[in-house]
Amino acid sequence: MSITTRATATVLASTVLAGGAATAALLGTGVAQAMPTEHDATAVITVNNNTDATMFYDGGFARDGQWVDAPLTQINPHSSERITVEGVGGGNGVSANLSYHLAGTSMAPRGDVTLVADGYATNTGTAGTSWQQPLNVTSFVQAGYPHSSFVFTID
Repeated sequence: MSITTRATATVLASTVLAGGAATAALLGTGVAQAMPTEHDATAVITVNNNTDATMFYDGGFARDGQWVDAPLTQINPHSSERITVEGVGGGNGVSANLSYHLAGTSMAPRGDVTLVADGYATNTGTAGTSWQQPLNVTSFVQAGYPHSSFVFTID
């Protein structure tokens, strides 16, 4: 093997090894995170804003789980948002508590809404959901534990 051939082979081998390491590092980034299993509870929450006002997210929490699709800072008028909570540690369910305020075109307070979605083996429902008049909130459970699905419509 000549010096030129050996140098080319060394450069080629180094490139393949570096490319393989970069690929492994790239592929490995998701592996280190907690991945859902079929035994982890989930809750998918759809929030429909049927008002003429923007809904601003004031805060909330995912109990016994973590946000997969976290709440956005606002939900525009006549639009929807999908929020997902995933259980951690194979518990008996998850829940989410979401607080919003609505503002009119002048940004004056129009009302507050608190949405509660409980997706547990012993309790699946929306008890605790509250709102101020003149708003109205309807809610229903589409599917129960372990993969709960909730729909909230704000009018």
